Amino acid sequence: MRNNLHVWDPTNGSTVFSVNFFDTAQSHSVSTVTYSKRYHLYLAVTSDFKLLVYNEQLKYIKQKDVHGNVKPIELKVRLVNFIHFWESQSKLITAGVGG
Repeated sequence: MRNNLHVWDPTNGSTVFSVNFFDTAQSHSVSTVTYSKRYHLYLAVTSDFKLLVYNEQLKYIKQKDVHGNVKPIELKVRLVNFIHFWESQSKLITAGVGG
């Protein structure tokens, strides 16, 4: 499925845990995912232009707006094909950006 991310045990190939992006952020599919070793976070961009942040155990890190409402970070671009976290600079690099 395009809306699930699985973490596998490299010794036996079994699923350790997984996350369903629709359940956590109401997003139907994820365009790209990257991992930050420095901050131990997964960063995912959805096809409906949201940035989702998860910890190492794939627990969704909720962001609140100024009114206290929990929601994903909405991006101002309309397409992101690839993301990479530049560890030494603590920057998120995007590619294939449109809009």
